[in-house]
Amino acid sequence: TGINAEYGRELLESMAWRAGRGLSTARVRPSRIVLIRHGQSLGNVDESAYVSTPDWRIPLTDKGRKQAQLAGSKLKSMVSDQRLMFFVSPYLRTRQTFEEVATALDPAQIIKVRREPRLVEQQFGNFQDVSAIQAAKLERHDFGRFFYRFPNGESGLDVYNRVTSFIGTLLRDVESNYALSEEGKGDLFQSMDLNGDGHISYHEFMTHQNTPVSYTHLTLPTKRIV
Repeated sequence: TGINAEYGRELLESMAWRAGRGLSTARVRPSRIVLIRHGQSLGNVDESAYVSTPDWRIPLTDKGRKQAQLAGSKLKSMVSDQRLMFFVSPYLRTRQTFEEVATALDPAQIIKVRREPRLVEQQFGNFQDVSAIQAAKLERHDFGRFFYRFPNGESGLDVYNRVTSFIGTLLRDVESNYALSEEGKGDLFQSMDLNGDGHISYHEFMTHQNTPVSYTHLTLPTKRIV
């Protein structure tokens, strides 16, 4: 495809740039990927918020901001002064989580922040009817979590496909930033919108670990911010 051709061209240019400077032409990979779920949101404590507020405008609660600050402190202790790239969902609650996380970091170590729409929450429809969504989740339990598609929304398969397509972008950005750096070192931080049962984080895990689809029907992702 055009996207793959463009990536191939950028990869060759990056390899040529590194070769001309005596650097390794081996494929560049991030040394670490950290997945952080957003803090507690208004929708987590009051599902009726989705009735009148678009999902992407649901904010964090005060508790959620404190959780995000704690996540930032944990991240800082994990990476120390290593450089970071942030991939952040454009949803309000996730952007607010990033803002709080970033307060624990040295601004100089954040080399890039990218808002990435493919990392948003699984789509359940527009303005949501609480009882209808609850009924759909019960039906999903019987049908199978991965293939069940919410009315006017997405299935787990849909989420998996867009998360998988994001991997190419992630690697391309790592390659590009490596080519512009002097040391070619650093960690990659992903801030992902993981509301509810954490479908984004779970399908990201499936992509990397080649987890069987049948496994998704037997397990539930843990609801944790880090």
